[in-house]
Amino acid sequence: MKFEELPIDARAAAIEAYKQIVIREIGAVEADYAKDQKARCENLAETIAAGFIKMMES
Repeated sequence: MKFEELPIDARAAAIEAYKQIVIREIGAVEADYAKDQKARCENLAETIAAGFIKMMES
């Protein structure tokens, strides 16, 4: 199952979870750390999506 195939309410919940974590974690970072921070955010998004997909498939 792909993220786009999740019901709209599950997708909205996953996006809201991501936004809440990112808002808390992201602050002004120096340019040296911006690339690492972007990678962490992308990993977080993938992890949240995978978790919601796993939950919907069970």
